Amino acid sequence: MKDLRIVIPARDEEASIGEVIDRTKNACKDAEIIVVDDGSTDNTAAIARERNVKVISNPINYGYGKALKIGFNWNNSEIGYFAFLDADNTYPPEKIPELYRLCKENGVDVAVGSRFLGENKGMPVIRKLGNRFFAFTVSIYTGKRITDAGKWYASL
Repeated sequence: MKDLRIVIPARDEEASIGEVIDRTKNACKDAEIIVVDDGSTDNTAAIARERNVKVISNPINYGYGKALKIGFNWNNSEIGYFAFLDADNTYPPEKIPELYRLCKENGVDVAVGSRFLGENKGMPVIRKLGNRFFAFTVSIYTGKRITDAGKWYASL
């Protein structure tokens, strides 16, 4: 997985960022992990640095989308595959190798994981509703059944 970059946007996630990084490193041993600290006011960046991953610190909160772009665009000359997950421990990073393999072996450009097809913990109800609405919209546009619009995996 040397050609895989996993981007973890994070803002004020000191309670969970350590576990998320540890689980991700364990599941994806050769992947490059980048935490984009998006204007945190807590110890999120310090905890990430302690775990020896690349940390990009934004001076202010730019927002989730821009944090992802920053992580995807950072020095990506040898990266062919990208994944991302939230820093709040609602994604199972252990599923990333399966999505990576699916893309590589089948020439798939985008694979979407779903937190709603298995055990889901920690996501607030309002985010679940918003995510399901967005997933429904993506399903209409793609013609494919999408149950979670929050986890995308793509190759270049």
